[in-house]
Amino acid sequence: MNIPIKNLPENTEELMQYILERVCALTGNASSAIKSASRKWSLMYARYIFFDVATQFHIKPSVAVNYIGRNRTLMYPYKRAVSDLRDVNAQFRVDCNMVYESTFDHFDCDYGRT
Repeated sequence: MNIPIKNLPENTEELMQYILERVCALTGNASSAIKSASRKWSLMYARYIFFDVATQFHIKPSVAVNYIGRNRTLMYPYKRAVSDLRDVNAQFRVDCNMVYESTFDHFDCDYGRT
């Protein structure tokens, strides 16, 4: 079930930038490093958190992947990786929830009809 979220910014760029800033603060990586081509695990972990939280805020997966400098065809492997991480890694779920909650509070969002 897809529950609408009220008070999201009209500009998804602003929302994605804030999510990326929160992910950077949580993981200790720079946003330029997250957008780089490196496949270092800490950067991949940060990208997966960004992807998961962005899609929870109803941003299209192809747009979220493209924002972090990846080809949109990678959205399918990202979906699978995030699904697997959510199943087996409790810390990943905690980190995603922290970023989601801080973003939700920052934009003073609410659930319900828009």
